[in-house]
This record gives sequence, C-alpha cells and structure tokens, in this order.
Amino acid sequence: MSRARPSMYPTPTSASHWTALEACAQGLHACGGNLQGAVNVLEQGTFDLPRLAGIIQSRRMFDVVTEKDIFESQRALANEMAPEIEGYIARAEDGLEELKQRERALQSKLEKRSQAASRPQAPVSVAQSALDALEKELATLRNRKNRLGREVDLLEEKAARGGAAAGAGGPAARSRPGVKVGIGRR
Repeated sequence: MSRARPSMYPTPTSASHWTALEACAQGLHACGGNLQGAVNVLEQGTFDLPRLAGIIQSRRMFDVVTEKDIFESQRALANEMAPEIEGYIARAEDGLEELKQRERALQSKLEKRSQAASRPQAPVSVAQSALDALEKELATLRNRKNRLGREVDLLEEKAARGGAAAGAGGPAARSRPGVKVGIGRR
C-alpha cells in the first residue's frame, strides 16, 4: 500500500492564468504611460514656478484718476502753453509780414529797373582828353596808395622791433594795443 508520492513539479498553469497575467502587465504599462503623461503635464505647468512665485509676491500700485482730474490737468497744461504758442505764432506772422514787405520792395525795384531798361538812354560822351586825365589821376592815386601802404608796413615793423628791443619802456608799450598807426592825406 503504497501511496503515490506528490510531484515535485507544480502542475502546469492554465491558459486563462497566462492571459490574466498578460492583461495585468498591459494594464501596468498603460498605467505607467498615463503616469508619465501626468508628470509631463505637471512639469509643463510648474516649470516656471519661481517666476510665478515672484509675480504673485509682487505688489502693484495703481493710481485711480478721475476724468475730472484729467480734464483739469489738460486745461492747466493748455493755459501754461498758450502764451508761448501765441508768441511763436506772432513771431511767425511778423516774419511773414517782413518777408512780404521785402517782396514788395524787390518787386518795385524790379519794375523801376525794367522801366529804366526799356527807356532809351542818351549816350554818355566824355571827351578823350578828360578821360585820359581821369585815368592818369587814377594811376597816381593807386601809386600813392601803394606807397603809403608800404610806409605803414615799415612803421609797424619798426614799432614791433622797437617794442621787442626796448621791452616794457619802449614806444610800443606806450601805444594802445590794437590801434594802427596810419598816415593821413597830405
């Protein structure tokens, strides 16, 4: 009477057991995917938490101004600026009037010149001898002017040299600065 010995190996599991384990694993993977999605959403929503904390902690002050205050400020500003603007307008009008007067004066000059140009002019006749005498006198006056200019230059050089040589007590020290020594007509 021997009894059968129990087997050391477990009995094979049924197919329904394997399908149940597979469904459980798939559910676990789906749960892990959902959890990863939730973590991503949470991370996107809170990645700038320090900035949001700073925004929430900051206090902003707003001044509430009534429409009456705004209109009063506008009127005060207009009253302050009005004299200056009126002054600018007056200056512009004065300048415009001055330009109109200059235009009228130039127009009248132009009319006078055009009338003078349209009139026949009598030929100016000067005797050749008088013309020669005037040219001769002009040449002598030019020569005299050039000679006097050279004399003035020489006198200024002497005064400059004398002032530099004599120092503070020379004749240049007694003359007024900026005053040129000139020679009058004889």
